[in-house]
Amino acid sequence: MGRAGGETIRAIAARLGPSPSTISRELARNTSGAGRYRATTAHALAYERASRPKAAKLATNLVLRAKVEQDLKRRYSPEQIAGRLRREFSDDTEMLIISGMRFLRCPGCRHGRRSARPVRK
Repeated sequence: MGRAGGETIRAIAARLGPSPSTISRELARNTSGAGRYRATTAHALAYERASRPKAAKLATNLVLRAKVEQDLKRRYSPEQIAGRLRREFSDDTEMLIISGMRFLRCPGCRHGRRSARPVRK
């Protein structure tokens, strides 16, 4: 099964679902010098490639961080905060964030939720 079993890239793609070009890229990116593909090695390499090489914007920009924390305490959603920042700082890319960005935790905010409603006790 797979390349070790002599299966073609198109056959692997048909069996797994993604396009043949996706399978080809995966193999090219994660095949060892000896021509072997190992899923565990590929996963570890993908994890390393996915890690952010730079610090998060909210960790380095204290003005932006304060603004986001202030809006979270006012119970604005991440989408509302991102929209407000776009309107207020349209020319300053350092003050812009995407709405899907994980916000810093603030006291009373639910972890893992998109809203900043306080946790009920």
